[in-house]
Amino acid sequence: MDEVYVVGYIVLGIGTLISVLTPLFKINSNITRMRDSIDNMLERDRIRDERITLHGKELDEVVRRVDKHEVRITNLENKL
Repeated sequence: MDEVYVVGYIVLGIGTLISVLTPLFKINSNITRMRDSIDNMLERDRIRDERITLHGKELDEVVRRVDKHEVRITNLENKL
């Protein structure tokens, strides 16, 4: 009868081990996919930030040129 208990405990232990490890492996897989997604999002955000900075510089240049033209127009209007 002792052998039956030992075999039963081994089967029970293996079943418990499988039922615990299976969700852990799935969680690990999901964490890995999420980490890859976050890395991808961070890279796209970095590229977007660079583009926004470049557009901001271009806008500053346009504003500076418009200001110069306004001064020229005002000077021409004052001469008339």
